[in-house]
Amino acid sequence: MTPDPARLVSDSRDGHTKQRKGAMKRIRFTRVGLVIAVLATAVVAIAASTGSAAPNKTLKVRVITCCPVTQGTWDPSHFKAYNAAAKQLGWNLQIAQTVPYGQADQVLGRWGGEGVDIVFSTDNGFQDHMLLAAKKYPKTLWVTMSDMSTTNGLKNVGAYTVDWCQLGYAQGVAAALVSKSHKIGIVGAIPILPAKKTLAGMQVGAELAVPGTKIVPQYSGDFIDAQKAQEVASALIDGGADVIIPVTQGSVSPQIAARVQDRGKWYLGSYGDETRFAPKATVTNAVVKFELGYRTVAQQRAAGTFAPGIHRGTIANGFIKLTPYRLGFAKLQAKTDALIKKAASGKVNLSACEAINK
Repeated sequence: MTPDPARLVSDSRDGHTKQRKGAMKRIRFTRVGLVIAVLATAVVAIAASTGSAAPNKTLKVRVITCCPVTQGTWDPSHFKAYNAAAKQLGWNLQIAQTVPYGQADQVLGRWGGEGVDIVFSTDNGFQDHMLLAAKKYPKTLWVTMSDMSTTNGLKNVGAYTVDWCQLGYAQGVAAALVSKSHKIGIVGAIPILPAKKTLAGMQVGAELAVPGTKIVPQYSGDFIDAQKAQEVASALIDGGADVIIPVTQGSVSPQIAARVQDRGKWYLGSYGDETRFAPKATVTNAVVKFELGYRTVAQQRAAGTFAPGIHRGTIANGFIKLTPYRLGFAKLQAKTDALIKKAASGKVNLSACEAINK
């Protein structure tokens, strides 16, 4: 019988980070024993074809997260993606969740010392720690499933992530078309690279859809404090924003969405379908197909064809999609689709956004 992939064995840690002042954290480790499944023909790669050879051994795969895998949208979406890949490809999987940045070296060092095959991170904030571990443990692949500013030229380091500029562009188009005040409020956590790129892409999309639309970002300073995020959302609404979008707030987006609904404004979901959190406020969602990156890296590891570097999934390859409009906004669908198609075909200038690297 295949063990329950959600079975948790807890290992407590406590630590402080600059981004999570005074917070006590718990690191939970999940071990998953899985029977090797029959692999379908070819897995579509984000950047390049990797072949479809089945693995000849059980891969030891580890995942480190900054937030709970059951909270919000970002990490739950990743959790669903890598567990699906693990079931099909037969990984030996372990997850260290809710790890403060200050404790990352300890966790990554242990895995590197064990000689695991792949370590995935779901958070850009672990970048420096991943790079240090990669240099020390060259036989392990260290892959960030978010953006990176550099791989330091290491051949065992990669990022398989979303094209943040295109994601932001799609959200900017939708938000501008929905807004009546022409002011879009962005509830950010901290200004990490994915947030900066998303915001730059949003401005391009909003300007093309409705010239003069303003993108107004405000950061809570924290990834996991729902109250702070809700206060930011309220402040943006008080300032005239009638559409709110969470950016790098994947763990507390349900609370943000609920606040927007309570205030009678519109909400656009990020990283997954968040309609259930605020069904009376959610107009559309930017959904990301995370599973593609996990499968690609595993296939490359098994075939010995790992492609280091930073690879970004796009609108054109189906990595980024907007869910259909709801709440009476279906009339916007045709114009939105046309503007999204324009970006997918490379006819939108996102060069300024793409140049942002830190």
